[in-house]
Amino acid sequence: MSFRSQALLTCCFFAVVAQAQQYRIYDLGANFIPQDVNNHGQVVGWTEVGGTSTAAIWDKTVGVQEIGVAAGYFESFGQIINDAGQVGGYVSGLPDHAFLWSTSEGFTVLRDPDDLSRSTDIGPLSESGDTVFVAYTGTGTNYYSRNNAGDISPFSVPVGIDRFGGVNINGTYAVSNFYHQTGEFLYGNNVDGWSRVDGFGLSHESISLGGINDSGAIIGTSYSNSSHKGFYWNSLTGLIDLGELNGSAVTPFGINNHGEAVGNGNSPFYWTYDSGLHDLNSLVSVNPSNLELISAWDINNSGAIIGYGLVNGEFRGYYAEAVPEPGMIAVLAGIGMIKVRRRKGN
Repeated sequence: MSFRSQALLTCCFFAVVAQAQQYRIYDLGANFIPQDVNNHGQVVGWTEVGGTSTAAIWDKTVGVQEIGVAAGYFESFGQIINDAGQVGGYVSGLPDHAFLWSTSEGFTVLRDPDDLSRSTDIGPLSESGDTVFVAYTGTGTNYYSRNNAGDISPFSVPVGIDRFGGVNINGTYAVSNFYHQTGEFLYGNNVDGWSRVDGFGLSHESISLGGINDSGAIIGTSYSNSSHKGFYWNSLTGLIDLGELNGSAVTPFGINNHGEAVGNGNSPFYWTYDSGLHDLNSLVSVNPSNLELISAWDINNSGAIIGYGLVNGEFRGYYAEAVPEPGMIAVLAGIGMIKVRRRKGN
């Protein structure tokens, strides 16, 4: 390749890298409420039809498919999905209970082994199928872990912990004590121990976490009195204030293994360490339904984002798929042409 060609492609490459990611919007309809997305593009949530909610999964091939309701319960709500297609959520009854679901095993209802009548909530679900769930005793909470073999055992968390932010592939959990305003969060597990991270040092600071990726990066929100700050943390950068978007502080809800984060402010946002905050609506290049995006809940490792939007005042779920940027397509085409010319003319 000639020096001139190399220089041209180098200039084009850096011009493209400077641009933010672009997205194609898929309208999930008015009856599907998306909650989580896995790395295969499966979205879990629930449908709302005739006043009844039913856990469901959406993908681009088959659309929305309901997974049903566990026997003896009224409704089901899907909240989390791993790459194996296992779903975690809760079923509504007297009382409500957490559940796991898979195509091979159907519903497994998770109850407090000390008192089956207690209500339970689902916690993080790992890629291996291990999960944590919480049981409400009336005077406190009991935490349990369930492994993929179905064994249930007590799960010890540091004193006062009341929020889970997720679990990564290494078995590291992110947790916080929101209601006691301790101004800190923790990461770790019962085997390796727990490490504490201080917040911003604000008065009456409470922290809620949005997620942890496989590198151990954590996102969350620090609340103090009537204000809040969204943040990103890892062991190298420390605590980073995400700042404001359109005059409003932001709340991050999802992070992937590339460090891309999404969440909400005055409008849904997309963030990276290098490029900062972007209004997600400004990154949409293909939008057949003309959805106005109003929230962003999660992002997978392919950059796909889920959330809610509005069409003519109607709430609708969406799936935003990362698409090649026009500039990148032009650069790739240019590389191909140069290679062809070089082969012909040598």
